[in-house]
Amino acid sequence: MMDKDTAIKKMLQPQEFFVAYAQATNMPYISCDEETMEDEVWVFASEDDEKAFAKKMQESHMYLTGMKVPKNQYQTFFSVLYAMGVDAFVFNEGEASARFRLDDIIRFDMNKLPENKRPLMNQPLQLSGLYFMQELRRPQQYRDQKKINALEEEVIANLRKADILMAVDSAQEGKVNIPCIRNKEQKAFQPFFSDTMEAEKFIKGKKLRLLRVKFMDLSKYLIDAVDGYAINPLGFNLLLTKEQIEKLTKQ
Repeated sequence: MMDKDTAIKKMLQPQEFFVAYAQATNMPYISCDEETMEDEVWVFASEDDEKAFAKKMQESHMYLTGMKVPKNQYQTFFSVLYAMGVDAFVFNEGEASARFRLDDIIRFDMNKLPENKRPLMNQPLQLSGLYFMQELRRPQQYRDQKKINALEEEVIANLRKADILMAVDSAQEGKVNIPCIRNKEQKAFQPFFSDTMEAEKFIKGKKLRLLRVKFMDLSKYLIDAVDGYAINPLGFNLLLTKEQIEKLTKQ
């Protein structure tokens, strides 16, 4: 073990650190600390440390990829973690490790922004979606179905309470176009986003604007010419059919 202050220095002073990303979600791998019940990400001093952790996690059929975070992107990365609802880090260097909170190194206060300029965040929905997909996308024979069922119920509850974002293209006068994405099988999905962070990943470089809608009103905005609907397509990518949307939004 190493003390918290030493771990923070070892993480922040170098020109880079490495983060374990879950292949199932394209997002940082998250776990829940058994004692504090806080949601945490795993950070490493070196690529070799991250690879050793990823190899160990393969034993439980959790597949991870190492991502390098250069120093000029530290603050952006911490903003991503805040939007996800992450509480803490587990920092690892060789055999030594330490745990510390995100607010030990940076604090965010959205209340300082005018209400009309605050980004949409759905931290409970992000977290429940990430945990759900991390478990659901294990090989079928290794899934904990009881755990998956409980996480699915949590995701549904958080969806029903949420405002979400949809992207539209209104460049042509009098017309509104809805963007779609296609999977490897060329099936079309209409994208929606749990928060501003996820939406900005998708609209970057595109002339799109965002509309904020209630998930329970989502059936009003669905288009016919799609095979399904993707929540956070560049994140945990939860796919829903039209029938599932209609069932979930039924009052």
